[in-house]
Amino acid sequence: LPAGDAPDLRARALNSLGAAYFRLGRVDDAAVVYTQAAQLTDNGGDVQSRAKAYAGLGAVASQRLELDLAATWFGRARTLFDLANDMNGVASIDFNLGLNAMQRGQPAAALTMLRGVGARFAELGFQDALIAAKVATVDAELATLDLAAALATSDGFAALATQANARQRGELDIARAAAL
Repeated sequence: LPAGDAPDLRARALNSLGAAYFRLGRVDDAAVVYTQAAQLTDNGGDVQSRAKAYAGLGAVASQRLELDLAATWFGRARTLFDLANDMNGVASIDFNLGLNAMQRGQPAAALTMLRGVGARFAELGFQDALIAAKVATVDAELATLDLAAALATSDGFAALATQANARQRGELDIARAAAL
């Protein structure tokens, strides 16, 4: 897209490109395009696109272990998703904030967030995100030495596995084995 035309559409395209770069492990390229998307929307552009750009910048910072910066970007994104009444966006950011707390060595704080977001993903019917949240919850429960909770959480993994892909089934199996 031409640089001067349709800034909101360009920002959405850049966010998609950033997500693709991030999944391919091209974190530096993702940072560049997420920054461009944020700049396009910072002065009154589309709130959703700005929130996604901020979330992307949070993911990049998290990947680089710049945990304070990641929390800042995630917090900004969460505020915007909340303003836009995007419950999926809010839940996704809360999940990332829970992972951020785990990276900081704060499993008790992470546990509160992860349990809440798991319930929201279940309500919203987001199976992939629910699986990720449940696996992270078991990790946090084990980190807090709440072995009974980890076992209880992982008891439901067999039912989740019936709707999971091969990678997710592997993650569920590993988390269940760790709980056992």
